[in-house]
Amino acid sequence: MAVLVTAAGAEAATFTLRDGSSVEGEIVHVTRNTLMVRLMAGGLRQLSRHDLDSVTIATDTEGAVQGSLESWKDGVYEIQADGRLLKLKNRQVVAEDDLQPPLLTISDAKDSEGAPDLVFDLTLSRPSKQQILVIYATLDRTAKAGEDFEEARGSIILRPGDTSAQIKVPLIDDDAAEEDKYFEVFVATDQKVATIKSKRATGTILNDDKEAALSNDGTAGTVGTDKPVVESGEEISLKNTE
Repeated sequence: MAVLVTAAGAEAATFTLRDGSSVEGEIVHVTRNTLMVRLMAGGLRQLSRHDLDSVTIATDTEGAVQGSLESWKDGVYEIQADGRLLKLKNRQVVAEDDLQPPLLTISDAKDSEGAPDLVFDLTLSRPSKQQILVIYATLDRTAKAGEDFEEARGSIILRPGDTSAQIKVPLIDDDAAEEDKYFEVFVATDQKVATIKSKRATGTILNDDKEAALSNDGTAGTVGTDKPVVESGEEISLKNTE
């Protein structure tokens, strides 16, 4: 079984038959036993797979690739060549993943409220050959915009070749001892250029304020800990203990 794909066109091929003859054209349909070829000279011709001999693919990236035609679908040639199973489209050798949009992920973020920002990392599974526009917005949860963080919404552009970017959400520091809080960041993009596995990431704001408070048994303690606020004999000031 063989096919010779030449530089005559992006999908043009020269089909070399076992009897030594050849047919030049473009595959338009494939069945289990036959290939339907649109001839360069005009018209259509059906070829039996059993009549084909060998295959050479002319590519822009690896030169001539010689092997056997394993399958064809929607302009994608699958070629067995030199012990490798290659996929080719538009005179390019492409990986299996290249036939699908890259995967875009956004990481969770965690830091103390004294940090200037929470930083969420955007990562592509591989570089894209086209520009990717990512839209994002913060969502209130136990942490509230304007109280614990600054509301953020906008867009980021990943240009061809980029594999990472960052979304920074400014934090608002205060002196109140409170529980850790969290909010979410929502992202969206055109699913034809990038696939998003999870569209939401969690941003956790860790409390870093330690104020004196009374524990349930009336003794002095630190909010969020079991350790005493002061040593025996020292004076303490009970503020904001309600």
